[in-house]
Amino acid sequence: MDRNTVILGAGVTGLTVARHLGSACALFEKEERPGGLCKSDSLSGFTFDRAGHVLHLPGGSPHRWATAMPDLDLVQHRRRAWVRSSGCYTEYPFQVHTYGLPEDVVQECVSGMEEAGTGHGESSANFHDWILSTFGKGFAKHFFVPYNEKFWACPLAELGTDWAQRFIPVPSLEEVARGSVGKSTTGFGYNTEFYYPRNGGIGAVADALHAEAPIVQLGCEAVEILLKARRVKFSSGTSADYEHLVSTLPLPALVSLLDDAPLGIRDAATALKHVSLYSLNFGISRPNVSDMHWVYFPEKDTIFHRAVFPGNFSPSVAPPDHSTVSVEISYAPDNPLSLDAARDSALRDLVRNGVMAPGDEPVVEHHFNIATAYCVPHRDRNANVARITDFLTGHDISSIGRFGSWQHMSIHDCIMQAESLAHSLAGAGQ
Repeated sequence: MDRNTVILGAGVTGLTVARHLGSACALFEKEERPGGLCKSDSLSGFTFDRAGHVLHLPGGSPHRWATAMPDLDLVQHRRRAWVRSSGCYTEYPFQVHTYGLPEDVVQECVSGMEEAGTGHGESSANFHDWILSTFGKGFAKHFFVPYNEKFWACPLAELGTDWAQRFIPVPSLEEVARGSVGKSTTGFGYNTEFYYPRNGGIGAVADALHAEAPIVQLGCEAVEILLKARRVKFSSGTSADYEHLVSTLPLPALVSLLDDAPLGIRDAATALKHVSLYSLNFGISRPNVSDMHWVYFPEKDTIFHRAVFPGNFSPSVAPPDHSTVSVEISYAPDNPLSLDAARDSALRDLVRNGVMAPGDEPVVEHHFNIATAYCVPHRDRNANVARITDFLTGHDISSIGRFGSWQHMSIHDCIMQAESLAHSLAGAGQ
């Protein structure tokens, strides 16, 4: 097969590129279903997402596309997110909603922020220091350090800081003080509003993209990329020649397929780290388990770092008079968890934290072990990614998407990046 562009991976990113390039591309996916991590499964009347995805659509082309799709009926929500700590539920973000916590905790947080000043961690050498210099010791102790240690499953001193400002809202001292006495600061953070499909779970987004993309060749796993020949070999024994290759595979996996990558490029790929994740999903035979969208759990005595309530995104994900609860448990790939042990601990912690009642036995369970869930922003990540990307660009290979770029990206980010690349490739081919 000889097409101008070959695309590896039919998740949101790969489907978006293919949607724009049309017949000028060939799209391959190793799984038997497209969608990547943006898939949903139906089971006994429940719909379970592979992970806790929602759509952030601040504007631009993805917003116009998603809201105009006839088969993608989106519901807009204003975030209802909370934090469970010190025996209390407080609104998210934690840093502007300390009212209601024990008085000594509130004092630690406010005074620590005052001592930290307003430097916002500009000169911090690592993420741990950035937390301390931005928020102070109180916020670090009661939320930011324990939560992020659970989420990233590694020492925070190993992480860089360039990603933090976007995803962690930094309030003023005045906003922190207002939040400590119950004067709410609304609209704080990048995800204050979001969209979710009325039907079909988050997988409806990938389904809508798939409907507008060329035929996806499923069950085709790439096993080798011949750089000089510009050819991809697949496990089926077939191959595809390309003028340009677009990969949405995890960046280390892509490098491992290259037949002639220098040792330095392979070493840079090996240095990239990731976090694995259990996404545990429970169907409960009781309505309205919670009125929240999701809750963060920073404390170490709870195994999961977040609980999500998809029924509050759309009631269609559960049968009448039932609810769904999903919990997320990060773990380091070299320190794996037993799924059975994680499941049992999660159920105990849901009851202990008051999310589920003692009699709430799951009627349906559907669990996922996501081997590559989050790309860890190690301090040397940017240099390693840049080195690999420069090499790939020299061989007409674009590595994009959350795992191809090796950075945290929302669905909106992936669509924007994919559209930009597709437009560039289409222009080059004219």
